[in-house]
Amino acid sequence: MLDRNLIGKEIFLRREVVERGAILRFAEATGFLAGDGHPEALLKKDPDVAPPMFAMALGVSKRLFEMLKVDPRLVLLGEQSIDLASDIRAGDELEIATSVKDLYQRVGTSGMMAFMVIEDEGHRLDGSPVFRMRRTFIARTRPEQAPERSS
Repeated sequence: MLDRNLIGKEIFLRREVVERGAILRFAEATGFLAGDGHPEALLKKDPDVAPPMFAMALGVSKRLFEMLKVDPRLVLLGEQSIDLASDIRAGDELEIATSVKDLYQRVGTSGMMAFMVIEDEGHRLDGSPVFRMRRTFIARTRPEQAPERSS
C-alpha cells in the first residue's frame, strides 16, 4: 500500500501567500476571535497575525494523499506538533516543503492501518524559518478490504 521509497524525501514544494481573509476565517472557525471563554486579549489581537494553529491550514493538501495513493476519506489525524519560529502574518509569501519522515503499517481490529509521518517546513522567501509541522496520519483500509474478524 505505501511506497517506503518515499521516506526521507521531499515530495513537493509550493509557495503560499498568506491572506488576511484566510487568517480571519480560520480564527473565526476555530473560535479564536470568539468572546465566550477566551481572554479579552484575544479580541484585541492584531488580525494580520495568524493564530499559531494557522500553520495547519498551510500544510497538507489532497495532493499529498494522491501522491501516497491513499483515499483521503479514510484518513484520520493521529498526532500533530507545530514549532513556530516566528509569527505568520498576512502578506507573508511562504515556501513550504513537504517531506515523508516515516511510513509503516499495523493490523488493527478493523483491518490494516497505514501510518504516515509527514513534515511541512515553512520559510519566508529570504530563507528565514517560520514553522515546522509534523503530523501522523492514519489511513484505514476500506471495510470491504478488512480481514474477517474471528468470533
